[in-house]
Amino acid sequence: MTEPTPLQRFDALPRRRVPVLGGHHLSTIDTGGPGVPVVLVHGNPTWSFQWRDVIPTVAAHRRTLAPDLLGMGRSDHPAIRHDWDSHYGALAAFLDTLPPHVIVAHDWGASFGVRYAIDHPDRVTELILLEPLVLTETWADYDPARRARFEALRDPARNRELVEGRNQMVEDVRNGVVRPMTEAEMDGYRAPYPTPGYRTVIRRFAEMKPIGEDSETWAAFRGIEAGLPTLRMPVRLLTVESGPLMSPDQIERLWTLVPHMVVQLLGPGKHHFQEDYPGKIAEAIVGWTPRPGGGEPGAGDANPWSAPAT
Repeated sequence: MTEPTPLQRFDALPRRRVPVLGGHHLSTIDTGGPGVPVVLVHGNPTWSFQWRDVIPTVAAHRRTLAPDLLGMGRSDHPAIRHDWDSHYGALAAFLDTLPPHVIVAHDWGASFGVRYAIDHPDRVTELILLEPLVLTETWADYDPARRARFEALRDPARNRELVEGRNQMVEDVRNGVVRPMTEAEMDGYRAPYPTPGYRTVIRRFAEMKPIGEDSETWAAFRGIEAGLPTLRMPVRLLTVESGPLMSPDQIERLWTLVPHMVVQLLGPGKHHFQEDYPGKIAEAIVGWTPRPGGGEPGAGDANPWSAPAT
């Protein structure tokens, strides 16, 4: 018998469609189960497939949901502009259908998840962040190679060919992982984006990245920065050495805004470290979320980072 592919195994998980704004639907893994739900939110240019090796461990203890953002994964792929409001509005409408829940979020998923936690502090019981995109940036924050890459991804004269034509951002997922990725695993990432039209949303996220005051999302991210100090639920940052979004300087900057945040270092890694540490990520989620008769979140956790300077 032929061994099922990673995508086939993932597609065997229970999935449902949830109506959101504009007559569109988000598709989500939903394992069911007791207790406070755990919602795993992916970023760009991925989809819920990225959580495939995290879900089984978490689902053994908690109802686990992994939605696909609008225009991504198995969710509807509408022909819209794909701006901040459409994506945040769709995810917020989905989260509104759930009881109070834990948000575990990566990259752009963290942008929307943190905004939702700021707006709905009574509905989010905990935040667990991985390489979160929640802070504004300037081009000076980028080393020359990374700056050149993102200048190309934001250049309308070049990015359609790079992102939509060559599918560069999806193909670059393997460069954000320490271990070698198999072609079968990469086929899982490619699956929802077979032709250039399906990749428009990926290009738009690259264009929207909050780099400089001329970015179209600058005001939205300045709003997130202003709201971060209001967070009162437990917040944990799962990080690696060295993720491009969460350098030590960026961690210190985030810590000044969320001083009760616990930082857990998993080891060497890159941006898509769900592929390198699925077990550690799952255990961090399960071990930290409250269980019946268990202790408080974060109890006994060791923090490998020094406190920020005051």
